[in-house]
Amino acid sequence: MTDVRPHILILCPSMWPRMRSWGETQRMYYLACFLSEHGWKVSTISPGTKSSKQAEDRPVKYTPCFLGSRPDPEEPKDQQSGQTAGNMSAISLFQTVSAPLTPLVKWFYNEPDCYEGLSKDLWIFRYQKKILGWIADNRVDLVLVSGPAFTLFRMGKAVKRKFPFLPVLYDYRDPWYLWNLHKGFAYRRERDYLKYADGIAGFSRAFTDKMISAFCLPPERCAAIYNGYSETDWKAFENSRNDFAPGWESGPAPRLRLAFVGNISLDPFPGNFRNPSELIRVIEKFPEVECAFIGVSGPKAGTLKGNIRYIGKVSQKDSFAWMKSSDVLISIHLDETDCSGKYLISGKFYDYMRSGRVMWHIGSGDSLMSRWIAKYGLGIACPNEPDALYASLKKLVSVWRQGKLSSLRSCPMERIRSFSREYQNERYLHFIETIKNCTNEEEQENG
Repeated sequence: MTDVRPHILILCPSMWPRMRSWGETQRMYYLACFLSEHGWKVSTISPGTKSSKQAEDRPVKYTPCFLGSRPDPEEPKDQQSGQTAGNMSAISLFQTVSAPLTPLVKWFYNEPDCYEGLSKDLWIFRYQKKILGWIADNRVDLVLVSGPAFTLFRMGKAVKRKFPFLPVLYDYRDPWYLWNLHKGFAYRRERDYLKYADGIAGFSRAFTDKMISAFCLPPERCAAIYNGYSETDWKAFENSRNDFAPGWESGPAPRLRLAFVGNISLDPFPGNFRNPSELIRVIEKFPEVECAFIGVSGPKAGTLKGNIRYIGKVSQKDSFAWMKSSDVLISIHLDETDCSGKYLISGKFYDYMRSGRVMWHIGSGDSLMSRWIAKYGLGIACPNEPDALYASLKKLVSVWRQGKLSSLRSCPMERIRSFSREYQNERYLHFIETIKNCTNEEEQENG
């Protein structure tokens, strides 16, 4: 029997269950499942990696295809999904021998991770013909390309040139040119790729509006779709028995519990926009405070130093448990060398909002997250300066000792319901259908 549902193909850098990180994957995962539940046939094509061992089991409501995947060593050969190609090892070798060329690679790609752009370019070089052939063999009504890696938008251009009346939509999870306003070769690539897009989905209103003005895009073909939090996942967590107990220290007197939940590196390398070094030095001065960094990469993961605990990556369910057991949740985004803070809301920021806990954002005063803290009454914000950090933590401790910590969070839950993924994906569905219908009308007008 012929499947008459509209068919969307999602090209993305990572997809459950073969993914590098949940943070990179979740926007397209939730969208793919939502579309499948609302009358769409959904297929995905992405590079493959080993199956994730960190996230809990999740349903796959779409048809995934993994090209160039590494198999799980414990899987029998006949069960390994995707094609086991040697291109991943070739990429690693190329990165090693081309290390002196890093400035040139950065200029060419201007990606959050410049070698991620390189690896996806090599992936496209190997599989573009195969992907275009797959589209020709399957009735596809719309192609959605998600970046970063932004070089994946190159596939949007290839699709549009081969199938002129097939709608192509670009999904931005981060800024590209707007990250640092570098008008190098990457800027020219982005400007060129945008000519082939029928629609643009941005991750915030501030970003989408700036894209419209920076690239003279038609506003009716652009939409701001926030990442949001999953109300379904939060309700499942709250209604389930949770045997996980966050490892807070027990002592003779209670302590104010601070937590950062999300991917973080403790290395103070240039461009580390979540560098917590200044914050750590301040926290160490407050014995009545206990802090946990959850999602730490590197050798410190799993260690305890003074009143600060460093935890490695945890499942989403356990991350919710850490949030709910904390008094204050810490958000960090340092953008001294770029413009990203003006547009970005980190993924965990939405979960922080849903947790109901007081939030403490550390970053520039004009950043979007700092403005949201004030606009929605979520907590406090301060710059990443020793005096400001000390004053903010002193205020938190003082209010906590008075038993009035909740007074710092005045935002009712009803005010943030529109930031649920379910609500945002409803808007995304409407936008996709609008782009699809408009493109179909243009095809009919052109005969």
